[in-house]
Amino acid sequence: MRRAGRVLASILAAGALVLAVAGEGDARDPLALWPRGASGYEKAMRAHQSEARPLWVYVYTTWCPYCRRLNDQILGSDAVRETLSSVEKVAINPEAGPKERAIADTLGVTGYPAFFVIAPGSDEPQKIHPYRKAGEEWVMMSPAEFVQACQQAAQPPREERAASGPPPEKPEKASRVPPPVQPTNQVTLFLVSGEVLIGELVSETADEVTVQSATGTLTFRRTDIQTVER
Repeated sequence: MRRAGRVLASILAAGALVLAVAGEGDARDPLALWPRGASGYEKAMRAHQSEARPLWVYVYTTWCPYCRRLNDQILGSDAVRETLSSVEKVAINPEAGPKERAIADTLGVTGYPAFFVIAPGSDEPQKIHPYRKAGEEWVMMSPAEFVQACQQAAQPPREERAASGPPPEKPEKASRVPPPVQPTNQVTLFLVSGEVLIGELVSETADEVTVQSATGTLTFRRTDIQTVER
C-alpha cells in the first residue's frame, strides 16, 4: 500500500509539472489570448459591432523579424496585456489561407507588421505605426506609447463625441481627408537574408532600391537583394 501510494504521488506530481510547464508556454506566447484567422476575425467583428468595443486587427507573418520583435516587446508587455480585456482583438496571418489573404487585401496591407484599430461605432480602420524613423534607424514605440496610440485611434467618431456634450461655441470646420493612395508600383523584394518585403517602389538605381512599406521607407543595396519581382 505504501509503495502504491508513493507511485500515485509521483504520477500526480509529474502531471502537475507538465501542466505548469504548459501554462508557462502559453504565458510566453503574446498571441495566446488572441483569436486567429478568418473565423476569429468574423467573431471579433460581430462583438465589435454588437458590444461597441474597439477592435484591434494585427496582420503578421511567421517569418517577419519586425513582427517577432513587436510580439515580444510590445504585445507581450504588461501594458498591452492589461488593455486586452477592454478590446476585441484578432491576429491574421495572410499566408494561412485565401480567406485570411482576402482580409489583408481589404485592409490594404502591403507589408508586415500591419496593425489597425477600429473605433466603436465605426467601420474605418485606423492604422497604427509601431516603428518610426530616428536618424538612419527604425525605432519601435514603447509599450506605453503603443497603448496610447491605440486608445487615441479608438475614440468614437466626432459626431458621437459631440452628441455627448454641449456643442462648441464655434464649430470647428472639418477638413476633408483625402482617400488613401493605392500602391501604383508594387514590388516584392527577396533579400539575401531570406526575408521577403512587399512595398511600393520609390526609386531604383544600379546600386540601391528604395521601397515604401508598412514600416516606412526602406533602402536596400543591390548586394542585399536576391530578386525583385514586379
